Amino acid sequence: MILFAGGVQFIAFIFLVVAAVYSFMLLYQLWKTVPQDVAAATPGSFVPVSPGLAVGLCFIPFFTFYWQLVAFWGLGKNLNRTLAGQGLSRRVSEWTGLTFCILNCFILIPYMNVLTSIAAFVFFLIYLKSLKNGAVALLES
Repeated sequence: MILFAGGVQFIAFIFLVVAAVYSFMLLYQLWKTVPQDVAAATPGSFVPVSPGLAVGLCFIPFFTFYWQLVAFWGLGKNLNRTLAGQGLSRRVSEWTGLTFCILNCFILIPYMNVLTSIAAFVFFLIYLKSLKNGAVALLES
């Protein structure tokens, strides 16, 4: 029975790693759709955000809790700024991204992290769909 539980945990870990790799690849591609002059004025960032920087700084322990606001929420704000500048009516749900970032900070709190992780995952999926739709509208224009 213990061997079965260990196998399930291992499969879940592999699934989590694959999902994280694909989400960072998507984050990189979405940041590539933001023009550099808009990315230079990213809220909360003191440096212009390039796609590589947006993804790379997510891997610094504890700093990632701040940087996810820049990388994820800032991406939504920049996409909205770009969409409005191009006169497009499509908007990215910024508050969904902010909610995801806030819920993601609760992973450090024991027992509470189980519930907030599920909620953060749901908000993350909704936010990624919103980001994708905004980027597609931008690329089609």
